[in-house]
Amino acid sequence: MRLCPAVRGRGGLCMWRMCDRHMCIWWFRRTWPEVTLGKLKAFASRALNDRFGRREKWWARHGSTRWLFDPRGVQEAVDYVVKGQGRKMSLYVNQRAWEEYWEG
Repeated sequence: MRLCPAVRGRGGLCMWRMCDRHMCIWWFRRTWPEVTLGKLKAFASRALNDRFGRREKWWARHGSTRWLFDPRGVQEAVDYVVKGQGRKMSLYVNQRAWEEYWEG
């Protein structure tokens, strides 16, 4: 998996899940989630444009972002990403980043 250079090394990608019409990404960073979301969407758009040889509008205007402040909120978000998205498709869990988050 190729990581976005704009966010690599500035937090950890803990998990992602591909759903029918969207993707859930659980990332820990100490910055505004909207900034991270914008950088990830820009990186993915460039990759998709390169792959398909055309420029497209790939994403909705915004996206859902949340600050998670405590272990309960984190667990609820993880449960939603893993279990609350309907039909199972792809799920990726970065165990090392996950452990770093809980130890940090």
